[in-house]
Amino acid sequence: MKRLLQNIAFLIGVQCVTLIFGSLFRLALFFIEGTTTADVSIIAEAFLWGLRFDNLMACVLILIPILLLFVSLFFKPNKHLFNGVYWYLCVVYAISFFISAADIPYFNQFFKHVNASVWNWFDEPSFVLKMICSEPTYFVYFFVFVAVLFSFAWLLKRLKIRFLDSQKDSINWSGLRIGTAALTFVLLIGLCLMGIRGRLGQKSPVRIGTAYFCNDPFLNQLGLNPTYVLIRTTANMSKESRQKIQFIDEETALRRVREEFGITTDSLQYISPIARFVPQADTVQKKNVVVIMMESMASHFVADTALTPFLNTLISKSLYFPNGYSAGIHTMNGVYGTLFSYPALMNQHPFKTGDIVTYESWPTVMKQNGYSTFYFTTHDEQFDNIGGYMSANNMEFVYSEKDYPSNEVRSNLGVVDDYMFRFSVPKLTEAAQENKPFFAAFLTASNHAPHIVPEYFTPKQADLRYQVIEYSDYALQLFFEQAQQQPWYNNTIFALVGDHGAGNNDYDVSLAYHHVPIIIFDPTNETSRVNHNIAGQIDIFPTVMGILGFPYINNTFGIDLLKEKRPMIFFSSDDAYCCVDSVNYYVCRNDGGESLYSYNTENKENMITFQSEKARKMRDYARCMIQAAQQLVFQKQTNK
Repeated sequence: MKRLLQNIAFLIGVQCVTLIFGSLFRLALFFIEGTTTADVSIIAEAFLWGLRFDNLMACVLILIPILLLFVSLFFKPNKHLFNGVYWYLCVVYAISFFISAADIPYFNQFFKHVNASVWNWFDEPSFVLKMICSEPTYFVYFFVFVAVLFSFAWLLKRLKIRFLDSQKDSINWSGLRIGTAALTFVLLIGLCLMGIRGRLGQKSPVRIGTAYFCNDPFLNQLGLNPTYVLIRTTANMSKESRQKIQFIDEETALRRVREEFGITTDSLQYISPIARFVPQADTVQKKNVVVIMMESMASHFVADTALTPFLNTLISKSLYFPNGYSAGIHTMNGVYGTLFSYPALMNQHPFKTGDIVTYESWPTVMKQNGYSTFYFTTHDEQFDNIGGYMSANNMEFVYSEKDYPSNEVRSNLGVVDDYMFRFSVPKLTEAAQENKPFFAAFLTASNHAPHIVPEYFTPKQADLRYQVIEYSDYALQLFFEQAQQQPWYNNTIFALVGDHGAGNNDYDVSLAYHHVPIIIFDPTNETSRVNHNIAGQIDIFPTVMGILGFPYINNTFGIDLLKEKRPMIFFSSDDAYCCVDSVNYYVCRNDGGESLYSYNTENKENMITFQSEKARKMRDYARCMIQAAQQLVFQKQTNK
């Protein structure tokens, strides 16, 4: 039975080696990202959870070698089969180690592990690859991956030589030996299945939410295996039919949304169940509108006056909503939420539908009111299919990387922010000279990797991540200084908002990644006005329309924040949906349970067990809104 014992020793060796490398990746993430102040015992527990999830993946990947090595016992030792086992393990762990290495910078950016949302970028591989290759720090993780892979292959080779290649003749089988081998095989498979299940409890196997064992948002995620998270979340959204959200009955959701918006008649039912007519105000101002969606401009960056001195000066003479929230955590969500006033629908990509659909959106309404409409971005407008949607939704002029001089293009993110702004001013001035108001939307990008600070800007911060925030603020200042010199400046309303925030390790589903500044500035009214009510990106369009005073049909999920008040705001974070009121933060994870936090006291304790009624109200509000949006989007797609 020596060969059987040698096979078992090889399999145990492989399992141990993979658990060691998994722990090393986790240790790297801990030291690079970790800001925890938890006790050593809590940190140790997170690493123990990591061993459990790493073992889960290792058990999945070793099932085929177990089967092959068991079958090999009935034949003479076969070097080709042993080599096949070796190369199989090299290939599958190359993929797993690559995911683990890439997960570290991904986690640093989004404060969550690599998940199914990454597939939304795979139909634009060249753009994504250029973006990755343009960021020098990413090469460090690639070299880590290469080093780990070669080390793993070398150790695996040693195990193969020691336990497989050294095997001699086939077993002299007897009934007892066959029974022993079969029992050993069943035992190994059983142990693997137990490892895959992750626990002995009768109700369910381990899931992503099982790793959430404490109130520390970083440690709760530290134990998760990145490959497991990617596979699990991909399985949840693998088919388009499964992506369609089915929280509650559509009619119930639409009825509740109509009640929330105070819709009591069906006069506009032919347009949409949520369409409502906004009458003309007593005073109509046909002013230009400039909307600036600022890349990764989180509220906590704006709170630091050293990082954003210009934005803080602008806030001091603007209408400011400090409790503003983005629709999602990606730029596509920010553009969709701001310009179309529709919420993010979890993992769904709003601009990558089968057909381009049209919305009763901000540019459409402005076009109907005689405005010229512009969209400016620093890079290729076709990334995320945004350019196609802009053109289909009444953006007359779309300016992007193709329109800029090639010597000004710094990376795959195109030109730097201040060049885009400088390029736009003559275009807008020319439009204003035609005695026609304009609507212009800008999407900045400099506060995004690859981080590029122009040589003519001198930052004060030492960290490049903060230098680009300083530069973004500087570019905005230059734009406003140039705009002040134009005849259209005083006849313009400026709306600024972060396309999404940036993680600061506040909660496992980062609230800071949604908390964004919302600033509405009118040069003719430089009075400081702070509105502390809950606000969303989706509300900017109706609020500015209320200031302009035009009559229009609001067929969106936004409200006029100066005339209405939200009880709470809802948003999505890939595989989770969330809701915030003035005190509480509710999170429902697709595969990880529910949480309720008292965010205004920065309490990390999950209060859902003794605040279940509050959690229920927030859950129902978010579900109704998201379900209604899903139904209306689905109708737009199927009615094309």
